Amino acid sequence: MEQEPKPVVTGYPAAAQPPSYPAGAGAPAHGTAYPYQAPPYYPAPPPPPPGPYYQPPNNAYGGNTTFLRRLIIITIAVFLIVGFATFIAWLVLRPRIPVFAVTSATVSSFNVSVGSQQMSAEFNLSVSVRNPNKRVGLSYDELDAAVLYRSTLISETSLAPFYQEKGDSRVLPARFSAVGRYVGGDVANGIAGERSSNGGAVVFHVRFFGRVNFRSGAWRTRRHYMRVYCDNVKFVFGNATASVGTFTGSPQQCEVHI
Repeated sequence: MEQEPKPVVTGYPAAAQPPSYPAGAGAPAHGTAYPYQAPPYYPAPPPPPPGPYYQPPNNAYGGNTTFLRRLIIITIAVFLIVGFATFIAWLVLRPRIPVFAVTSATVSSFNVSVGSQQMSAEFNLSVSVRNPNKRVGLSYDELDAAVLYRSTLISETSLAPFYQEKGDSRVLPARFSAVGRYVGGDVANGIAGERSSNGGAVVFHVRFFGRVNFRSGAWRTRRHYMRVYCDNVKFVFGNATASVGTFTGSPQQCEVHI
């Protein structure tokens, strides 16, 4: 007997039945029902190290540094201003060095012993000192003077300080004394030789040393060291044994260095 055909059923398919598990196996754990593994667990990274600690500056030290810096700047500025003002004043005033000249000179009690190599003499000189400046005065102090034969010191003396107004001229007296002074054989023989072969004339050198500064009102320079060379001052004696000699001729200019 033929079976009757099954009727065609339309609509949604029946839901699938969940798989059955053996008794006692239980359902799979949550998260393992998929075919791939769970991502690995990475712990959180450690926190970054703390940043470097900067100690705030010491206000007292910073204040001292600022004060010192300002003090240095002010000092430099003052020096620059003073130097510039001095330079301008120097250009405007144009100070000139003094002029020295031997105007007269005598020597008395002159005696030289070749045997004992000693010498005695009294020198009296008059030296003209002129200030050539029209706007600047000159102040002299710590003045010393000396008489030399060649390079040997015969006598020396100190002179009083003085001040010269602009354009002033004056005569500066200088007196030197040597009594029984040991001068050595070279000097004794040299003087004796000049007196016998140079018409009775003997040549000496006169030196002046001191401090001088220039002044004009409130403006003044620092003290400058002054050297005056009056070389080849010739004293003429009447004969080889005369004890008195005289400087003859016109005033002899001296060389001045400042």
